[in-house]
Amino acid sequence: MKIPTVVLLALTLTGLVSPPPALAAPSISSTFDVASHAVLFASHQTPARLVQASDVDFVARSTSRFVQAIALGTLPSYTHLDSIVDETTYSYQCFNFPSKIGAPPVPTPCPPAAKLVMGPILKSLRTNFASATALTVSRNAIAIANAKGRALSAKDLIMAVNQVSNVSLPTTPTFASGDGPKVHFAVTDGGGAVTQVCVKEPTQRLGSPMPAAC
Repeated sequence: MKIPTVVLLALTLTGLVSPPPALAAPSISSTFDVASHAVLFASHQTPARLVQASDVDFVARSTSRFVQAIALGTLPSYTHLDSIVDETTYSYQCFNFPSKIGAPPVPTPCPPAAKLVMGPILKSLRTNFASATALTVSRNAIAIANAKGRALSAKDLIMAVNQVSNVSLPTTPTFASGDGPKVHFAVTDGGGAVTQVCVKEPTQRLGSPMPAAC
């Protein structure tokens, strides 16, 4: 049984099959690649159609690097505009998708209205990254302490932080008796921005760290 072209493309984007020669394309390594693959995906539907926000989102989610920030058609007065973020650098690019099936996306300067929306989106993405990174460091510190048969200490946290290059402790954590401290982390992302986040550390040996307000 012949697999429909759109299914082959979907499987190719998610890495489940190798692309046939007709669909072979460079790996997705830029925001323009994401936008272009979205057009390709839409144009191989039956019937072929204009690209939609869901197509851009699908292609972006098939990677671990890109995020659709402003969905196509959601910004008033800019119905053909979409914005895609590269989470390795937190840079972003706006694209106009022409009203012609299969037409390539056009990189365009983001209008002021888009930039106004992008600020909170980038802050949220950076905070999510910083929080996940801090929690990972905390879990590594707990593992270090557990390997020594004891509860978490400031020394374990410092050791875990020293194992990564983009995390620091602005203040040395203090462990009061019976109370896991709120630890302040500074996390540098791929774009060079530093985000401050806090984690509530456990008091039990095998407890779990939790995000906390700073």
